[in-house]
Amino acid sequence: MKGLYLSILTIILFASILSVVTAQQDLPYRSGTQIDLKEVCIFNGTLCSGTAVCNITVAYPNGSTLVNNVPMSNRSDRAYFNYTIVSSRTDNINGKYWKNVICTDQGVNAYSEETFIINPVGNIPTTSQGIIYFIATIITLVMFALLLWGAIAIPWQHPRGDDGTILKFNDLRFAKIFCGILAYTSLIALTFLGFNISWGYLEFNMAGRIMEAFYWILISLFWPAIVVSFVLIVMQIIYSRKLKELIDRGIRFNE
Repeated sequence: MKGLYLSILTIILFASILSVVTAQQDLPYRSGTQIDLKEVCIFNGTLCSGTAVCNITVAYPNGSTLVNNVPMSNRSDRAYFNYTIVSSRTDNINGKYWKNVICTDQGVNAYSEETFIINPVGNIPTTSQGIIYFIATIITLVMFALLLWGAIAIPWQHPRGDDGTILKFNDLRFAKIFCGILAYTSLIALTFLGFNISWGYLEFNMAGRIMEAFYWILISLFWPAIVVSFVLIVMQIIYSRKLKELIDRGIRFNE
């Protein structure tokens, strides 16, 4: 019965990711970069005259105003207009933006409304990418769970006799350390997948920011963790040799 529930949950999660992927059709931009918003001014099926004026309003994903009714630049003395958003205005502000453009030509007004997406990667993931993300997340999650279990379950203590004395060095200590290192690496991969899925598919801005911050914290601690693990392994190798020598000489002791 538990297997059936797990299968149903997996199918629902897979289907939800696919539905989100196919639903997104908005034009994507990359956060923290200069963004050129373009507009073509057309009245009654023809291009606007050279005297046309277009103003643009843009709102952040939370509804606050980025720019309010500011003039757009005329790019070719006719119908092509442009407004540039500097990189600092969108840095680390991901999600679906809203824009409204009002053009006036010879006393006649026209307007357009649309949304556009800004995310860290600057594109909208495809369905095939969604499948890859899904499979990678499941595999990485399973690996992390198994490695974490190994790092916790593998004993650290040495085998002991009835009187509590050490019988031999516990070689599984090395396996425990390696499981810990690999579990840490898997956690980094999970957070990376997490913030990419949050921004690319689910538009969970807060979750994406938390995941990315956690990811960079883990990355910054990765090499220190590797160094500490290496020192610990070297110390255990030296200790194991000394312990083996003492045991071979018939010396018994408690650690």
